[in-house]
Amino acid sequence: MKADCVHRIVVACVTGFIAFGLISLETASALAQEASHARTPAPDWQLNDLDGKTVKFSDFRGKVVILDFWATWCAPCRVEIPNFVELQKQYGDRV
Repeated sequence: MKADCVHRIVVACVTGFIAFGLISLETASALAQEASHARTPAPDWQLNDLDGKTVKFSDFRGKVVILDFWATWCAPCRVEIPNFVELQKQYGDRV
């Protein structure tokens, strides 16, 4: 009797794991399809840099762009700035 009970528990657990895996796989697949359909290019924008030169978003096509909105009064914003400076030091010469 004990062996039969253990066998049923094992079968139930394995079945549950398989069902959970299939549901997770289906959910991940649906999310991936939704994300790929939702991709649209960012709109082109332009602004003047510190030297007054016009810079366009399209100038950076094919490059990594980090666009960060921050404020001087925002404590987490001030904390992240040194990390951006380090990124610039490390990868800035790869233009």
